[in-house]
Amino acid sequence: MLLLLALFPINTDEGVRFTYFAPDARTVFIAGDFNGWGRTPMEMDENGFWTVVIELKPGRYEYKYIVDGEWVSDPDNPV
Repeated sequence: MLLLLALFPINTDEGVRFTYFAPDARTVFIAGDFNGWGRTPMEMDENGFWTVVIELKPGRYEYKYIVDGEWVSDPDNPV
């Protein structure tokens, strides 16, 4: 069973922090219009949270997570 949990993106001094909870996943990427829909890798911590900080200008962005090759919408931030 694969347990997934997404959290809202959070603005930080370094950029926008994206977090996705998937302790059983082997790989998680984020892709969006801010990176040409390319795959930006995320790093998992010891609790199963995958994170990445991306510098973004203020605006509206579309994105999805790619969890073990499957494109997943952020359930906590619907379009």
